[in-house]
Amino acid sequence: MILKGFLFLGLFLLGVGCFSQTDTSSVPVVEVNIPSVPESLQPKEKIIEKPDFIDVADVPPEYPGGMQNMYDFLAENVKYPEIALTEGYQGKVYIRFVVNEDGSLSNFSIAKGAHSSLNEEALRVIQSMPNWIPGEHQGKPAKVSYTMPINFMIHSDGKKDKKKKRKK
Repeated sequence: MILKGFLFLGLFLLGVGCFSQTDTSSVPVVEVNIPSVPESLQPKEKIIEKPDFIDVADVPPEYPGGMQNMYDFLAENVKYPEIALTEGYQGKVYIRFVVNEDGSLSNFSIAKGAHSSLNEEALRVIQSMPNWIPGEHQGKPAKVSYTMPINFMIHSDGKKDKKKKRKK
């Protein structure tokens, strides 16, 4: 048993010695020239443009006449799409837009939508709003991002939800 152990140890050391003393002077060296990557294929710097509006102003923009006037405007101007009414589509649509320094509205987008007919109607109504009182930041009029939800609901009797007038 001991003799087998010495024999194994001897063969192991002989094998390690053979591998560790390999002569690499006769191994050919191959040089590879890698061509440079054309400029059109080189990665471009990712340019992140800072938006020209802010999300939070010192004084937020305001609908002319206040929130009650805005609710009245929405109640008078939102027309429940016929297809949405007949098919029973409901939901809340969030419209994002920018109130500019002069109070005009721009950069309209659907932040979160419902059925496409509801999205289109919400976008149409917000785009038809009059100019707002602009927001202020650091004492100056500023472009301010604003997100407004418009909720489309159908009562169980199949009629659209009439917006309730809120008291001041």
